[in-house]
Amino acid sequence: MNKEKPPDNFSGDVRKDTTEMMGAKWAKEWEENIEDERMAETWLDAFEHRLGKLGIEIKDSKVLEIGSGNSVFLNHLRKKGVDVIGVDARPRGKTEGLPVVAARIEQLPFPDETFGVVLSNAVFDDSVYNQDYYLMMEEICRVLKLGGVYAATLNRTEESVENLKLISSPEDGFMDSLIKIFRKV
Repeated sequence: MNKEKPPDNFSGDVRKDTTEMMGAKWAKEWEENIEDERMAETWLDAFEHRLGKLGIEIKDSKVLEIGSGNSVFLNHLRKKGVDVIGVDARPRGKTEGLPVVAARIEQLPFPDETFGVVLSNAVFDDSVYNQDYYLMMEEICRVLKLGGVYAATLNRTEESVENLKLISSPEDGFMDSLIKIFRKV
């Protein structure tokens, strides 16, 4: 991972050109893995279950959902009464009326220590995206409040950065097995 100063501007497209890649169809579908309300409810239940074990209620926190993609999960969180803002490099789907911001994770446009919880689903994958893991984790840590948590599914990094430590690895059960939790210390 690159620990240098972040560039002023990243490439225009976070998504790699996957037309030449084996599994290009899979890569496209990867971004839209929460495709309906039923799947959004399943993921929300999984996040609430894991965070509940730590005494954290999503509905009591200011939440940032990174990698909002098609906005299905973001919309579901709002319907369930979660105070959430979404961010995606390429917001799409039905975003009208939703608090979604176009930005890269490496350069989140929020003040320091804004959120108590950051959620993501499948945003760390360098086979699909042009990304800098270290800068992503640094930015997630920066926008988290002290003691806040980052809960990530299908996260292909074990990396911790200073003040953001992995506190909970995946557990038993299919959905629980996909979630890692980091805490800002």
